Amino acid sequence: QGAKPGEGGQLPGHKVYPWVAKTRHSTPGVGLISPPPHHDIYSIEDLAQLIHDLKNANPVARIHVKLVSEVGVGT
Repeated sequence: QGAKPGEGGQLPGHKVYPWVAKTRHSTPGVGLISPPPHHDIYSIEDLAQLIHDLKNANPVARIHVKLVSEVGVGT
């Protein structure tokens, strides 16, 4: 998940619980940095390809996508 558009973000160590650390392959209690944009996704086709690749890697995984809409995007 990318953080604030174009900025990235930080997750303070006190919020990095064991399940978060396991998911992020990190250490509980150690701060994490969230990357800004996903540089491999620039179009709906790129997103479709990523979903396809994820489904091929793990056919039983549930894939969820969160989209943000704001004025001026795509115009």
